Amino acid sequence: MNDSDHSSRIGPSLGTIRKAKGWTLKQFSDVTGVSVATLSKVENDQAGLSFGTVLKIVNSLGMTFEELLSAGAGEAGRGRRAVNRAGSGVRLATRQYDYEIFAAELVAKRMVPLITRVKARTTADFPHLLGHAGEEWIYVLKGAVEFHTEYYAPVVLEQGDSVYIDSGMGHASISVGDADAELLSVVYGQETPPVPGGAGPAVRRTKAARGRDPRTAVGAKIKRTVAPSR
Repeated sequence: MNDSDHSSRIGPSLGTIRKAKGWTLKQFSDVTGVSVATLSKVENDQAGLSFGTVLKIVNSLGMTFEELLSAGAGEAGRGRRAVNRAGSGVRLATRQYDYEIFAAELVAKRMVPLITRVKARTTADFPHLLGHAGEEWIYVLKGAVEFHTEYYAPVVLEQGDSVYIDSGMGHASISVGDADAELLSVVYGQETPPVPGGAGPAVRRTKAARGRDPRTAVGAKIKRTVAPSR
């Protein structure tokens, strides 16, 4: 199985996890906040999941993205490596971003490398600013983005520019220009977060952002959300 096939393992992995816990679909739905109908379709390979829904599930289960993909795979070994051929990473899509995540088969690792295509063009595309435990380095491969963070004014990053952040701070990227920008990111944390801009062990809090506040990156009605603590 190549890495691109991992995306099709999310449904079976969810079924494995649910059955191992002895949960019904209703109990699984109560824990994850995902409807019974959706969970049933995903487990039976009749529907896919958006990144946002995957994010919700892994946070509610106290798992990482890799642990979800590798349900039942056992402990991580030493002397590991992962090779990704061109275009073979795990792909997830949201309204704002398309992600290609690399080395997804390695569990219990410290870093998540990925490429992100930025589809968002306005702050209105983001109902929330998302943060996750750890730190993140972001490098602009193509195009340009307006990079928004919770405590700083927005900054435009062009091809070849990079930024390093405490990723517990809410953040978001918006493409500048006609073409979608592409970003190379490496996320590092004590526990590997499922995806950047997503979640790790943290405390949920909601804060209405105000455009007149220079510390707040995204305009009015944008909220910052971080995943619940375990």
